[in-house]
Amino acid sequence: MTGEVFIDEKQEAVLTAQLEQEFRDDCSDKLERLSTCLESIAEGTDNSNSHIAEISMLAHSLKGMAAAFGYPGISMVAHRLEDYLATSETYNQQDIQNIYRFADQIQTLQKLKIQPDNNAISNILRELPEHSSLEQTQENNAFEALVIMPNTVQRRFIQKELASAGFRMTSANTSFEAIELTVRLLPDLVLVSAIMDELEGVEIANILRAAKATKEIPIVIVTSLEGKDIPSDLPDKTFIANKGENFSKDLAQCLSRIEI
Repeated sequence: MTGEVFIDEKQEAVLTAQLEQEFRDDCSDKLERLSTCLESIAEGTDNSNSHIAEISMLAHSLKGMAAAFGYPGISMVAHRLEDYLATSETYNQQDIQNIYRFADQIQTLQKLKIQPDNNAISNILRELPEHSSLEQTQENNAFEALVIMPNTVQRRFIQKELASAGFRMTSANTSFEAIELTVRLLPDLVLVSAIMDELEGVEIANILRAAKATKEIPIVIVTSLEGKDIPSDLPDKTFIANKGENFSKDLAQCLSRIEI
């Protein structure tokens, strides 16, 4: 006797259903709290910064919970909400309404008996709003970009450049997170820092090229390297944009070659 406890299929189904219901209940509680925070911000009755911080924590919690319980759509919408909240410290009435739209989408996905596949998730994300501070030059920014780099001033600058080119964005802080997000999001463009903690930009590009779902996605590697220091063995549809004062020009040239 080893003391192991065996659960038959019926017991497993009951336990799974119970856990899923607990997740749905917890999700509903967090959405209700999120709504309360938004109401306080809109009415100006309390410290808006503390409520924004709490909403960000709720979004982060929902992202992790949903991923653990097999709700990738909710996890991705919550991730995009985190990105939205990290864009600026100030929020106008339009932004408040936009955050409500994120909450409504999470609630809709929560009620589905069959969760959407990656293509459907990608379409859902393309319909979510962008922060009002990301001024876009195009009326319909139909292109999606995944920006893979730490959350720094450099990333925020690049996000604004992409927004001005008509892109909507999701961000990834780590290499491993980026690979999963690329498969889930199926973006029109991946923009990755050449230097990352776990995997370098070229290594990420090679991994994405090897996967059937992502092999056709154009990739731009952002680097400060020049000339002979730039890797010569770049995979197909992978381009280089140099950091610094010429970044906007380099990015424009990359997008022109990609025909976006």
